[in-house]
Amino acid sequence: VVALPGRGFPPWPKTRDPSPRQGAETYRERCALCHGIQGQGRKRTDGEVQFPPLWGRDSYNEAAGMHRAETCARFVQANMPLGKGGTLEAMEAWDICAYLRLQERPRDPRIGLIRWILQGSERP
Repeated sequence: VVALPGRGFPPWPKTRDPSPRQGAETYRERCALCHGIQGQGRKRTDGEVQFPPLWGRDSYNEAAGMHRAETCARFVQANMPLGKGGTLEAMEAWDICAYLRLQERPRDPRIGLIRWILQGSERP
């Protein structure tokens, strides 16, 4: 088997446990301008999403890949802030994602289906 270039992820540095407190501060400084201080995101004047909400009712749910701390941290470090990907240190990205994970978001939609299968209750 030949490994193709660009496949997989390089080792991801984590020099300490992520700090949600530090993540909140970095979020306010580097993310809130686009995603909102309350993580609500921003819509254009035509109602289309310009910057997606990061928590709350309209954000990604607990089953989404971005809810996984490492997936989130890798994405944030490589792509955020918009147009300035790679400017956050790896631990800054980890901290931001630790903070994001503490915010409320929609539940995993499969939970109702699993309960239905296991309990034989009404279909969700």
